[in-house]
Amino acid sequence: MAMILPNKHVPLNRSLLAVGGEILQIVGDRPRSVSATWERLRLQDSRTSFEQFTLAASFLFALG
Repeated sequence: MAMILPNKHVPLNRSLLAVGGEILQIVGDRPRSVSATWERLRLQDSRTSFEQFTLAASFLFALG
C-alpha cells in the first residue's frame, strides 16, 4: 500500500512523495513518454512497483 507521506509503516523511499521526486528528476525539463520514464525509474530502483509509479504520476498531475 502506497502512502503519500512516510510514516512508521511506510519508509520515506516508498512514499509517493519520494517516488514523485524520482519521477521529476528523471523527466527534468524535457518531455518523456510514460513508458520511457517508467523504464528509467525501474532501472534506477527495481523495488518501485508500476502501481507506485502510476500513483505517484497521478499525484504529480493533481499537484500541477
